[in-house]
Amino acid sequence: MAACFPFALLARYPLEEGAMPTYRVYLIDARDRVASYRPIEANTDAEALEAARRFIDGCDVEVWDLDRKIGRLGRVRES
Repeated sequence: MAACFPFALLARYPLEEGAMPTYRVYLIDARDRVASYRPIEANTDAEALEAARRFIDGCDVEVWDLDRKIGRLGRVRES
């Protein structure tokens, strides 16, 4: 049985100099459930949100840094 890795521990250890934090972009389906995710690297929360825009294609996306929600970007909804 695989053990769950405590992601909170990662926040206690700084990244190596020059390393960019890895964010997760969760693709949210029409039922408001996570369909999949994509890892992205960015220097700041704002850069992560901007990079996540490329995944908005018929679904919303949420950007997370470990257990911290950065934001949610909505798809263009048809009227």
